[in-house]
Amino acid sequence: MTEHRLRWLSRGQARSHSEGPGVGGSTVPFWVEWLLDLGVRAGPEQLDWTEVARISCQVLSAQIVRIWRMTARSELVLQAQAGDGQEAPSSPRPIPTGFDRLAPGMLAVGPLDGPLAESFLTAEERVALRRSGVQHVLVAPLHAGGTTVGRLDVARTRPEPFSAEDRSRAVVLAELVGLLVGRVARVGEPLPSDQAAELVHQALAFPGSAREVLARIVEALRWRVRASAVLFLRWLPGERVELLTTSTAPELMPDPTVLTSSRVLMLVRNVLEQGRPQRWRAGSGSELIFPVVMAETLAFPLPVIGTAARGVLVLAWRDRDEGGEERAQVLVPKLAPRLLTLVGFVEREERAIADRASIERRELLLDALLRTSGPTVIAEALWRRAQSVSGVVAAGVLLEGDERFVWF
Repeated sequence: MTEHRLRWLSRGQARSHSEGPGVGGSTVPFWVEWLLDLGVRAGPEQLDWTEVARISCQVLSAQIVRIWRMTARSELVLQAQAGDGQEAPSSPRPIPTGFDRLAPGMLAVGPLDGPLAESFLTAEERVALRRSGVQHVLVAPLHAGGTTVGRLDVARTRPEPFSAEDRSRAVVLAELVGLLVGRVARVGEPLPSDQAAELVHQALAFPGSAREVLARIVEALRWRVRASAVLFLRWLPGERVELLTTSTAPELMPDPTVLTSSRVLMLVRNVLEQGRPQRWRAGSGSELIFPVVMAETLAFPLPVIGTAARGVLVLAWRDRDEGGEERAQVLVPKLAPRLLTLVGFVEREERAIADRASIERRELLLDALLRTSGPTVIAEALWRRAQSVSGVVAAGVLLEGDERFVWF
């Protein structure tokens, strides 16, 4: 059922059925009409999810209904629940293996102790439902726009199996609820690539060196994902880590000397070798980086050029922020290639600064030698050095003050 079809039905084609839920016949069941109208009229922020769960519970004559939303990290977050067992289950929780590949319209229906497919409910989830007195379950994936966006769990604590009519209703219900969950997942959120481009665009709007632009992007990223601290660690030859730039409150500023410890070096090296984001738990060594304990720390490696990785972006939260962490998981990989380009510009700037410093040192040295040794000695020294260069036939010193040129 497409969104276009849903809108067509809501424009006067649906008819209320006050006697209760049902499928078939010449009228549209009341719950279909209600969900259709809700999906067309209410914005994502205005959806009453408790009411959606309550209606779902009524439609399928169940004692427990839970609506889950799938996050960018492929975890299930509880969106709403209704019926018995009001104690909220653990959330977020990992999706069952293969769940995101289930097709629309598929259901897992049967007794809880029966041979339910592992791709619908994990063993841990079945144990938790059994403790709640559940005897029969109906589980359906929720889809929107061809993507898995959540899961619908329906449970009965009485020994009454779900009928064929229940299953037909569940297919339609899952389709409607999936469209609503999909709207919440997409609310006000531009594509990650667009967000990354916008961050870079804003950082380049003001003049400054590549290092300053990099610092502005890191600062904007921290506020975008509501992190307490963002560190940009650069991996240097000789197994060294440098804090290239950071954005954090002063009381959370890491001690640069800690970055030289073997445990922190091992952490960073492991992220670079694995080549994928990692979650640093307490006790792993990450607690050494910050002066206070962080509730969550994520480390993202920059892309690899050849065989050498260039750095790690570390984001940390003092208090758990699931929404911020989800946004970081999606946004940072899109932003990483742009950060890598900026690191290249930073290194060019560093080489240019080093070259200028080297030239200034040579000029100071020559000036000191001229004052103490005279132009003839300088020209002779240059000649001895220049003889090793093929094609050089003379070396000299031009004295601008008295317009002399001493050469060999």
